[in-house]
Formats: sequence, C-alpha cells, structure tokens
Amino acid sequence: REYRARYLVFTPWSGGREPENSCHKKNGRLDLTPHGGGKLRRRYAVSVHHGCLIDYRMIEPGKREKLKSGEEIWYLYEEEMEENAWFNNQTYMDTLNPDAVNRFLEVTYEAYKRALGDAFGREVTAIFTDEPQFVHKRFPEYEDSREPVILPYTSGMDMEFERRFGFSFLERLPELLWDTGDDRSGEIRYCYHRFVGELFAETYCDKLGAWCRSHGIALTGHMKGE
Repeated sequence: REYRARYLVFTPWSGGREPENSCHKKNGRLDLTPHGGGKLRRRYAVSVHHGCLIDYRMIEPGKREKLKSGEEIWYLYEEEMEENAWFNNQTYMDTLNPDAVNRFLEVTYEAYKRALGDAFGREVTAIFTDEPQFVHKRFPEYEDSREPVILPYTSGMDMEFERRFGFSFLERLPELLWDTGDDRSGEIRYCYHRFVGELFAETYCDKLGAWCRSHGIALTGHMKGE
C-alpha cells in the first residue's frame, strides 16, 4: 500500500467525500474523486470574498474553535488511490515516491534484463514508457465554488518542499487556491507547481533514464497530455 498514488483533498466538506451533487467531469484515469477515507492533516478557518482570500488561520487538531464572521472551515485530507479495474484491481504507482519507483524498476526493468539482457544494445535498443504521470491537479471551475481541490502529493513531500523553498506549503495552502491581492499567491503557486514537476522528473524520469543508460539502451516514450 505504501507505493499507491497519493494526493491531498482540500475541501469544505468534513470527512472529505465528494458532494452528491458534484458536477465534476473526469478527464483521465488519474483525475480522481475524493473517497472520504483519508487522514486529516490540517484544518483552516478561511475567509473569502468574490474569489479573493481575505484572511485564514490554521486550527489546532482537536480544538473546538469559534469562527469569526465570514469564516468557514476547510479541511485537508491525505488520501491514497483506491483499487481500480483499469489497473488490474490495483492502483497506479506513486511516481513521486523514489522507493515506489525503485520497486517498479525491480519488478519490471530488472525482469526484462533477466529475460532479454543478451539482446540489450542490439535487438533491444530502448524501453518505452507510456504516459507516465501523477494524480491530476483539480481546482474549482468557479471562484466561489465549494468543490474539493485535488493536489498531487507523496509522503514527506511537505518537508522536502520546505527544505528547498524555505517555507511550508501546507501552512500557506489557502494562498494556493485563492488570490491574495499581492505576490503571495503567485509565489506559492509557482513554487508548488515547479516542485511537483521537478520531483516527478527526478524521481521517475531520471531514475528510469539512468537505469537504461547503465544497461546500454535508451529510454523513450511520451508524457500524458502530449
């Protein structure tokens, strides 16, 4: 289970489950719907007006907090992907987790080497990777929507993000969703999206490429959405 794709659910709905009247249209196998079985990571008291973030604060775990006028509680859950028939009743791999990618190499690429290693560099010139990806980001369609937000995530990602950028994106998460009227939203959006892209490149693409290079073949393929 530790190698399953993971994601964050940021939602005004306690428990994290998708509202019954949701009109979200899926676009791909990793455009996921919150299933409500996740771990509560944070709670935020948020004040928003016409899509602009007025103020927010984190609420301590287990603490009953009296809301100020205009505030609403938003919850942050960490979920793992549920089994899916498309993935042989399993799940997609966590391509942001280096341990998961290492295990993937062990059970696939190393198996190819054992079966076809003598042909590497001759008949077998490359390995093709088809549409590798991570859980799709999902943001509300309208500025005042109360639909859940989905963000790609992996274990320890918040700590690595803080190490690289000097601040916690979890502590500033509302700024990622709503405009602040200054540079704060632009900063966290740039840093978060850059980080996810770099983490995917380092964890999945670089690891597979290095394995192929060390065995005398090329890594080829194409990304999701190309």
